[in-house]
Amino acid sequence: MADAAYSDGSKRMSMENKAVWAAGIDDELAFWTHWIATRGGQWPDDFAMRCDPAAPLQDEIARYLPHPAPSPLSLLDVGAGPMTYVGKVFGATAIDLTAVDALGDAYARLDFPPGLPLVRTKTCDSEALSRLFPSNRFDVVFSRNALDHGYDPMQAILEMIAVAKPGGLVITLNWCNEAMRENWRGFHQWNFCVEQGRFIIADRTRRFLVNEAVQDLVDIAHLSAEDSGVVHCVMRKRTPR
Repeated sequence: MADAAYSDGSKRMSMENKAVWAAGIDDELAFWTHWIATRGGQWPDDFAMRCDPAAPLQDEIARYLPHPAPSPLSLLDVGAGPMTYVGKVFGATAIDLTAVDALGDAYARLDFPPGLPLVRTKTCDSEALSRLFPSNRFDVVFSRNALDHGYDPMQAILEMIAVAKPGGLVITLNWCNEAMRENWRGFHQWNFCVEQGRFIIADRTRRFLVNEAVQDLVDIAHLSAEDSGVVHCVMRKRTPR
């Protein structure tokens, strides 16, 4: 498998990827329908946390924030699903939380318990954030276990950077090589991994080197170890000189 530059040709291929991605929508909706009906199924603690208005902001975000953090802290959760995972409280700092997902309209029709979701998910592809939001809008742009379920995760990262404020954070968190573990079923068409200090995104035929693709836009503040089982990347958007 050869390394590939992210180019206009890659973007054209993303439209072909979208057709493959769309074939997995029914499975994704079935998962979340069952998750809501069973209040989390085998993950009841996750369900309870997403329902808790006092849930603290997760450490994978909080530890990288400046002190003091901007208040209110504008935070975008990308690929949030029907109920965002992001915590709602960060000390005395107010959080202005926005959630988006390509399936936002479909999620809005799910049978939620009364009072839920705490934050309604807007409809927007991860790969098209700048169509919904202006540039330099958010203090933090975050995505957990979602970009690898899209049709063009490299474009999604570039879009996350575009809508982050200069000096703001872009944080991605994904399980390592999930597409291979899931045998390329449904939305699982991309593998994320870390190799020799490089953040790699790959489908069945191509590998994209994230470090190189974003090097003129951000500084990488943290990248998880190769053997950690997760790919946690924290980028800080550069301030124009």
